[in-house]
Amino acid sequence: MIVLLLGFILIDGIIFAILAEDVADHEILAMMDPVFGQWLISHTTPLGTAIFSAITFLGNYFFISLCTVVIGIILILRTDWDQLVFLILAVRGAAFLNLVLKQVFLRPRPDFPQSDLTAFGFSFPSGHTMMALAFYGAVACIVIHYSNKRLIKISVTIGAVITSLLVGFSRLYLGVHYLTDVMAGFAASGAWLAVCILAITLVDFNAIGERIKNYLDQQLMKYKNSFKHKLK
Repeated sequence: MIVLLLGFILIDGIIFAILAEDVADHEILAMMDPVFGQWLISHTTPLGTAIFSAITFLGNYFFISLCTVVIGIILILRTDWDQLVFLILAVRGAAFLNLVLKQVFLRPRPDFPQSDLTAFGFSFPSGHTMMALAFYGAVACIVIHYSNKRLIKISVTIGAVITSLLVGFSRLYLGVHYLTDVMAGFAASGAWLAVCILAITLVDFNAIGERIKNYLDQQLMKYKNSFKHKLK
């Protein structure tokens, strides 16, 4: 398992590095980005735009943040600190990583005249793509952790992959990202998700959480006893 995760991290890291170098040096892939983007935009339809505008919302930062809070509360009620830490690391870490990478590369957004959607901020890598893969990938891992049924495990894995791919493609269809932005988003988020899985594999956060909980309970008990003593 650990070797497999390290392999994923290495492969995704190499893919991201290749894409980043290409974009930074304006090489072949970066030069083809506007050509592919323009071609795709020219083949869009009003119905397609409406559909992918809805799909792209699944990668929206605020939507995913809200869903993360809801799932986080459920995990807190279950006192599953391992999965809680994993979820927070995956989602918040991907958001922070995306912010850092955008500031490093400072790539401007595409400017396609036919595009009806306006997006702000820098382009490389795609934030919606990174957030989608990190969140839906993490949710799939959590469901797999709790489920004993193979069909459910396969279904949530396929669902997470398809949803992430659709969100990534929606950014291309709507003309707010280049192809290399989306590819780099998948690579960076995939590597980060593997790092998070590796973290909960190597570290027992449930044990750490229980120690913290016990310590807080002891401190609360001391405070109550001290307060009662003062009242007497």
